[in-house]
Amino acid sequence: MKLFNVLMLIFSNLSSTYGQGYFPKLEDLAVLKPITSSSTCGATSSKYCQSLTKQTSLTNCVEKNCEFACCTNCSSAKPVPTDLAQTSNEVGVTQDGDPRNGTIVRSFRFQGNSSLQPLRIPFIDFQNPGFSISVWIKQKAGNKGTIMSKDETTPPNFANVFQLVIKDYNLMFYYRPATGNASVATYNLLQSQSEKLQQDEWHLITVAVIDKALSYYIDGELMNANFVTLSDYINNSSGGIRIGQKYGGDAEWQYEGLMQDIFMYDRALTNREAIEAFTGVLPTVYVASNCRCPPTHPKINVAEPAKCLKNLDGDTDTVSRLNDTAHPPEFATDGDSLSYWLSEITENATIHINLAYAGLQVFYVVLTFYGPVPGAIKIERSVDSGHTYESWQYFAEDCVTSFDLQNNGPLTQPDSANCVQYIKPLQSSRKVLTFQTEYPPPPGSNIPVRPFGSGCGNLYCSDRLLQYLKATHIKFNFYNHTLVQNPLHRYYGLERILVTGRCECFGHASSFSYIEGNSTHIGQCICDCHPSTNTEGETCNRCKPLYNDKPFRRGDSDDSYPCVKCECNNHANSCVYNQTLDTSPDSRTQGGGGVCINCQHNTTGRFCNLCKERFYRESGKSLKSPDVCSPCGCEGLGVQPGELDCVKEASNSSVVAGQCVCKDNTKGRQCDECKDGFYDLKASHATGCISCGCLLNGTINRNISCHPESGQCYCKDRVTGRNCDTCKTGYWGLSESNPQGCTQCVCNTNGTVGGSGECEQQSGNCTCKPLVIGQTCNQCKPGTFGLNQSDTNGCQPCNCFPNGTIDGDRKRPVRAIHAYLFVGEVGAK
Repeated sequence: MKLFNVLMLIFSNLSSTYGQGYFPKLEDLAVLKPITSSSTCGATSSKYCQSLTKQTSLTNCVEKNCEFACCTNCSSAKPVPTDLAQTSNEVGVTQDGDPRNGTIVRSFRFQGNSSLQPLRIPFIDFQNPGFSISVWIKQKAGNKGTIMSKDETTPPNFANVFQLVIKDYNLMFYYRPATGNASVATYNLLQSQSEKLQQDEWHLITVAVIDKALSYYIDGELMNANFVTLSDYINNSSGGIRIGQKYGGDAEWQYEGLMQDIFMYDRALTNREAIEAFTGVLPTVYVASNCRCPPTHPKINVAEPAKCLKNLDGDTDTVSRLNDTAHPPEFATDGDSLSYWLSEITENATIHINLAYAGLQVFYVVLTFYGPVPGAIKIERSVDSGHTYESWQYFAEDCVTSFDLQNNGPLTQPDSANCVQYIKPLQSSRKVLTFQTEYPPPPGSNIPVRPFGSGCGNLYCSDRLLQYLKATHIKFNFYNHTLVQNPLHRYYGLERILVTGRCECFGHASSFSYIEGNSTHIGQCICDCHPSTNTEGETCNRCKPLYNDKPFRRGDSDDSYPCVKCECNNHANSCVYNQTLDTSPDSRTQGGGGVCINCQHNTTGRFCNLCKERFYRESGKSLKSPDVCSPCGCEGLGVQPGELDCVKEASNSSVVAGQCVCKDNTKGRQCDECKDGFYDLKASHATGCISCGCLLNGTINRNISCHPESGQCYCKDRVTGRNCDTCKTGYWGLSESNPQGCTQCVCNTNGTVGGSGECEQQSGNCTCKPLVIGQTCNQCKPGTFGLNQSDTNGCQPCNCFPNGTIDGDRKRPVRAIHAYLFVGEVGAK
């Protein structure tokens, strides 16, 4: 197992010991990151002594050559195609089609029996380096057409060498192998690939063939992520090429549509070159980007980008893009421990590594040297994208001599930098040097333990140590040499720089992703905050808006310290912590200092548990209901001026929730009714309503109420008047005890004026005619007789002769006629 893998296994196990908080696994932060050196051999060819783990390599120099160069079969030049349409015979083809995107040149239109026959064809070695066809097509929907065909030109058979046919972007490649019968290789697209392609639109089709491998690209993208294997390489027969149909005018697979930029290459294009044909730009790769993969291995090995693979998933047959004499600085961070960086012959050198992202924590820096270790090393870090650097750690054969520092000097503060003396004896090569930023040194070591700081017993409470772990850039400064005896050994070499760390996620995430930076902004770590922590932010460094009942706290080896939700009764989306309100600020489970902000649904209060001004909570309404608060509506005519608020909730049975402040003579929740005994609700009335003034003797059941608008009291049957204070016509003696209110008048209509049955309201006396008396007008006055309805006086004078009357009384009738005084009364005779 490679040393790198062993180290990463150890570090991964160490990272898993960080306990109950959530932490990403440690990874190599330097791998495939931008790296530069002040000195690298190979700009011109130079010699150096080979380094081996055997000490004899120091005394017996085996000279090696250092020179930067691409591999023998790896070109650094862009392949040049042959434009097949530039010099060709045209049969039925017109150059009047719409141009593809990016050009104004008209395209070739194929329809009916039409073809192009190139007059200039590149020589092709079908085995190696193969050939490529690249052409822009806009094919007619449903057409199964020949893009290109190479055939023998001898009639009548026109034997086929190869033929490229496309329908719905699926490829059929007919060919004649060197051995065996004619065959066909089919390249059917995956659904995920075909669904992105529409008929009758421009696409760049690229086909690369080398030996028995065929790769198919559309718009620079390798289809199916694999190549198709031919039964054998193509028989390199003589013949001609036709575009749009086979030789012999075979119209069976006549291409219909448009073509443009019909190119043929005399070698198989690589995957990057297929993209270059589409975009015009060769994609960059980590190391020696100008060195292209050889045609036999067209795919960059992502894990080891200095190497190339075949277009076949799982393929492990790699070739290097660089000559084995090349030793660029990227070889120290390319993931391949068999390659190494070499400086020139020099007495000092510097390496810069751009970790490319902010928010990184570095726990280990491991250097595996090619050749003897330098006499002294200073490691520096930057936390501001490389603008400034500060000393991080020193190593030396002798710290006093190299840096005027004590060997294995004390660490007084969590962020102190000291100098560690090399452990003897030194090795001739492959020495592994480890800088541990936080983890303690091995037991029994004379290297001092880094303190956490006063009152702190672990990393997570040490702000200074947490800051000490951060880095965006690292600089390695190498000075002097050890063990060197031959001048050609006075170089610095590194097989591997391993920077082990992770994104700072504050103990609240176990995974993260990266956002790439650009020329002006450094990249960012984006932590995948664990749902149980209720945190958010790029580094999970703050609580979610509604989870601030306790202050934010980073997770540690004991607890993840999740953020605590505020009780806002579903009426707020955020809250803030106020320590003065927290009865148990040191506890995560007791107390709480959350204050809800921006309460919704017309609520207010620390917990959004109250209705705001002009709103109230209806009795029985859940506090968490979105419509918990209803408008007071205290704007009616009976509300006291300026009193727009109302009773917030029914605290007891005697309190009405939502009750407005009413004027004296109004009632109802919204003061929109007059109290009993009052009417005419108006804003202009100081008391809201005016008194009904009902005479209770005349109202039904002594009812004090009246009609709310007219003020009419509710009178007994024989009573009238707005106040029920008057007997109706024909009635008298308004009385509380009388269920009908008044007594019916009993008037003798013969004796009343006008024959009226009405009587006086208080006494019940009827209005008698002049000569009639009695409460009911049923008697003639003395000296009169003959009560008669038709007599306006009611009765007639007696006119008795005084001489004949007793005592000479003219008004007193004699007894003989006295019996007729009441003539006219009902029933009288």
